[in-house]
This record gives sequence, structure tokens and C-alpha cells, in this order.
Amino acid sequence: MDQDQQNRRFDLHIVFGGMCLLARDEVENTLHVLLPQMHNHPPAHAAVLKYDQRYSEAPETAPPTIALDGKRVEFPVLGSTGKADLGWFDGVVDLTESLNGRVSRELIDGHDPAQIRARVILRQGEAASRSFGGRWDFGSSGEIYMATWLEWVIKGVQGETLEVHAVPLAGGGSPQTRVLRPVDDKIELLIFHAQPDDVPVRPRFPMPVPADRPERDLPITHFHAFYNLLDGLTARPTPKYRGPEKATAPDEPLALLGTDFTCVAATAVVGP
Repeated sequence: MDQDQQNRRFDLHIVFGGMCLLARDEVENTLHVLLPQMHNHPPAHAAVLKYDQRYSEAPETAPPTIALDGKRVEFPVLGSTGKADLGWFDGVVDLTESLNGRVSRELIDGHDPAQIRARVILRQGEAASRSFGGRWDFGSSGEIYMATWLEWVIKGVQGETLEVHAVPLAGGGSPQTRVLRPVDDKIELLIFHAQPDDVPVRPRFPMPVPADRPERDLPITHFHAFYNLLDGLTARPTPKYRGPEKATAPDEPLALLGTDFTCVAATAVVGP
């Protein structure tokens, strides 16, 4: 990298939408975003990485989408932008805090396709914003908010381009690679795991609000796909929709939902 390239910097914005487990590895200071298998939890879900065509270096030969089934995307250390900040996931249901669930080190170090459909590994950056996905009854935890998406930002990435590689979970094989170039000093990616009809044709930032809200007491039965990734659970509640109203009055508006209300994110700690 020459001096001019070293002096060029941009921000990388990644929005995780839908059924994504944000596994916080506090020992390795790494965020593992796990997309669980949904075989036994219909309806069918799509797992994709999308970006706007304007970032692409090869717009006529490579579609702005990568199918993530059986894939791993790892973002290496990108310049001198600091470590991953694992301390702020407000509004994302914490399955360690509420249910004592933890992601095992064996699951993180392995590549079990029966449990993990795809994964993303982040060693830098921080959570910058998230949606309020309405209020849900969560068993003994009472009514809580469940975010349908979370935005992760890596600031000050060095260089003129970003190479995104989607490789097979277990290694080997040929990666799918995209070379992206920042526009207005940023690149925006969307990693989406929700029903196919909800996958946007073109990513929009901020993401739009769905027109339809679920009926009261609608259960998220496929939320149980997260439980297959966790050890030590004290319960396995099925969230039930209670409404969009705020139980408290946070400053942020109840808005910017990008998926249908029942495809939500969750977080948990890695390790014992």
C-alpha cells in the first residue's frame, strides 16, 4: 500500500437483519454473528449479503448479492481502527442475561453445518444503532424489546477498496469475492437472514418500516432456532407479540425496522 492509499480512509457500515445471533467473545475480543439453521423452524429463510451496485468495481459481471448458505465472511483487522467494542447491545435481547444461555467454545471453533447456516466474524468496530422491533412477552423476563436489525460500524478503514470474501464454512473450495470501492467515504453492507419475500432488492439505509404489524400474541416459533446454538439454558420461552408501544420512553423513535417483525436479532456470550 503506497502513501496515498494509506492516507485514504472510509467507514464500513454493516447492517445485520433478521435471525442473527450476535455471539460476544470477550476473551478474543471478537463478535461472531451466527445465522442458525432453520430446517425445523419454518417458514424458509434466505441468508444473503447485499450491497448497492454503486460500490462495485465490476457492476456488469458480478451481481450485488452473495448467497451465504454454508459460507463464512471474516473481516480482518482493517488498518488501525481499534478493537471490537462488545459493550453496547441495548435493545437486542440478551440470552445470557435472561436465560443463562452461552455459546460454547466448541461451536465457535468448529464449523457444524447442522447448527450454523452461515457466520460473519468481526474483530473491530462497534454497534452504532438498532431498531425497536416492538414489545414481546418473554416468559419470566416479562415484556422486552427485540430488535430486528443492528448496525455495526468500523471507522477509519485504510485503503481505496474493500475485498469481501465468502468462503466455505469448513475451509477449502473457492471463495466468492467482491471488490468494493467507497462512495462518499463509506461502504454499506446488508447481511440478511429472513423470509425471502422480506429481502430487499436494493439495500436502503436507514431501512424502511414494514407497513404491517403482527396481531397481538403472535408467537415467534422459529425463535427456537437460537436455542440450538446455546448451552446452559434455564428456559426456552416462545416470544409473543404485545405491541409497538414503548413500555418505557427511550429517546430513540420506534422506527427503522428492516425485516418483518418476527425475524429478530439476539445476543449471547461465548464461553462458560
